[in-house]
Amino acid sequence: KIFQSATSVDDGYTFQSVAIRSKSKGRVRLASSNSHTRPIIDLGYLSNPCDVATLREGIKLARVLGRRPEWREFLGREVYPGPEIQTDDQIDEYIRNTVHSTNALTGTCRMGLGADAVVSPDLKL
Repeated sequence: KIFQSATSVDDGYTFQSVAIRSKSKGRVRLASSNSHTRPIIDLGYLSNPCDVATLREGIKLARVLGRRPEWREFLGREVYPGPEIQTDDQIDEYIRNTVHSTNALTGTCRMGLGADAVVSPDLKL
């Protein structure tokens, strides 16, 4: 089973491995000369083995970082990929079965002078 139920996990932290400079390439092709026909999209995820290796090493690094003493008070059980996933082949299979595109998770806060502004016009918090 690839995804475990995480509904009973207490507060914790997460690491996400991302191949920022992916070597894999996809392509978009026309399916027909009709402009209303959807194109054929091949995302090409993990088509270059370097990307699998990058993500695998990211998972290994996350495990090392997560075991650091600075994180001890937050350390719980590993949910993904899970403690039973240890060998390179197992990690690679996990990656191939769970890979997805990612986005930059960001937030915003109000700037200005009002009571709800957390950043002043001169960028002080």
